[in-house]
Amino acid sequence: MRHRALPLLALGLLVSAPLSARPAATIVPPRWDPEVVSLFESLPVQDAGRVKPLSTLAGFQLLRLRGSRTAYRPDGTKLTPGEWLLDCLFYPEVANTYEVFLVQNAEVLTGAGLGAVVKKRRARYSYDELKDGTHELFKRANVFSQKEAKQRTLVEQQTLDLARNLQDYMALVHALDLVRGGPLRVDGSGGLQRIFGKKQAPLSEVLAKARLVTFLFQQMDAAEGVPQETKEQEIAAIQELAKRIETRSRRSAALRLFAPAEPVDDAKEWLSPYDVVHLSFTGSNDLTRHHQLLGALESMMASRADPAAFRAALTAFHEGAVALASARGEYAKIPREVRYYQRDYFGRALLLFSLAFVLTAISWLRDHRYLYRAVWALTVLGAAAVTWGVADRCLIRGRPPVSTLYETILFVAGCGVWLSLFVEWLNRQRIALALATFVGMGGMFLAMRYEAHDGQDTMGNLVAVLDTNFWLATHVTCITLGYMGALVGALFGHVYLFGKLVGLKRGEPAFYRSVSRMTYGTTCFALLFSVVGTILGGIWANYSWGRFWGWDPKENGALLICLWLLAMLHARLGGYVKHWGFNALAVVGASVVAFSWWGVNLLGVGLHSYGFTSGVLKVLAGFYALEGLFVLVCLGHFLGTR
Repeated sequence: MRHRALPLLALGLLVSAPLSARPAATIVPPRWDPEVVSLFESLPVQDAGRVKPLSTLAGFQLLRLRGSRTAYRPDGTKLTPGEWLLDCLFYPEVANTYEVFLVQNAEVLTGAGLGAVVKKRRARYSYDELKDGTHELFKRANVFSQKEAKQRTLVEQQTLDLARNLQDYMALVHALDLVRGGPLRVDGSGGLQRIFGKKQAPLSEVLAKARLVTFLFQQMDAAEGVPQETKEQEIAAIQELAKRIETRSRRSAALRLFAPAEPVDDAKEWLSPYDVVHLSFTGSNDLTRHHQLLGALESMMASRADPAAFRAALTAFHEGAVALASARGEYAKIPREVRYYQRDYFGRALLLFSLAFVLTAISWLRDHRYLYRAVWALTVLGAAAVTWGVADRCLIRGRPPVSTLYETILFVAGCGVWLSLFVEWLNRQRIALALATFVGMGGMFLAMRYEAHDGQDTMGNLVAVLDTNFWLATHVTCITLGYMGALVGALFGHVYLFGKLVGLKRGEPAFYRSVSRMTYGTTCFALLFSVVGTILGGIWANYSWGRFWGWDPKENGALLICLWLLAMLHARLGGYVKHWGFNALAVVGASVVAFSWWGVNLLGVGLHSYGFTSGVLKVLAGFYALEGLFVLVCLGHFLGTR
């Protein structure tokens, strides 16, 4: 539902119209029944070309708007994404009072003439608090959108982001406008009276008889022998009805809730309520079931204050929508995806890894075998949660475990924990176990931060060049395992250098030899998968683009990792470096991996530029600076003690 098209000003003026004349204070939304929420969240919707549950769409919409998947009513009531979306669609007057717009910089508001509503530099605001400044905000956003992204200041980019968030939000709250307002007047002429037999009719009934109305219009337009006054009266009445329908439905295009009746190969795009209205008058397809679904939506809107009637109407809509989607084979994975987000695998894994890390720190102060076992148990449970979550994503998407940057974080973290646990199982020195908790905790935190920063569906459709499961399962998986091995090796290198720096276990050279063996083993592991993955990437490139190697930035990054790991092993074998030097090179290797993994994406050029991620440059620069400073400090200490 992410609409990037500009200009925004016209839309901003359009959607700033009030939804209701009644003040929000007189309308109290219900506490939604869990059964209602469950039915609603499992409704299918097509968004950005992918069929997903409404709960997924709502969750990412909230994530973009307020930076979390939780909303709150003014009285402090906590809302799930599904409950928030229910309020937006059926109680928009009240939803407009929820503080869901995260503004990172108060200058964005002062520039739009909203200085009076500023709370603090970084705060959340409701639509009602921002609506008086939408005209100026969208006007400024139009100006800033003409600049290239690299030329915009931080405030200009944040202004543009807020305008887009307002655009998305208002498209959402207006998505069911066509069923808001009750029946339509259909008594403007004798012809309409004969078709409907009454003065008013629900929109769904009007659409069901739309072809009769169209035929009447054509008949009147071409009729001969009919008094001109009668013709003009009939035509004017039909045009007035069409105008009322258009006015009510023109903003109901945000949610593609209706699967077409045709097979997927014949009609890939789902229909929004506005599409159903348009096709009812102009199309030739059978829309009977879609009109019935619109009738169910009308019943839901009319009975929003009656929980039992609302639940009955929602059940009818759910059954019809699921039947249409199932007939095309597009519903089977929806319940699994709903459960995937409800179970929050990676949030729970973060909790388990954090507890394990705390117990690890306690064990450094007071060694006890029960603490050791508890850390093992918590870490294994955390790794299992990550593995289960990744497996669930594979089943939902029908893809190998790694196909997006977000999934590389999950895969690197999960495999890094398992590799560290394997090393711990081999030597029982508690070093790898401690690192396993750190890898898991850091990886889950990074994944959650990336998801919140990106604000986009992490299971979205792939670009065409990546749409191949074989190469994703071979090349991409091998390359990612190479990243993981090199990073785990770098962590062991950090342990070695830091231990030497602070004098840890100074009289136990066997400890440092053991750490060096861990670094060496994981480096060999990383080299194997990096080389194999790079070669497979060349074969894939030859298959897709007609050349094995083209010195593309991403290809160069993969080659750089291979060359660095080879240089490390050759330096060790040739005696150019010993334990300290080898571990120092492993630490530098973390920066090499970071450059290949994330850095080259910032260039925005080459055949692999589909991996671009904004906002990463400062984080990478900080990482490089910290790693460089750490190595320099350790090097100074090493040279000073020789």
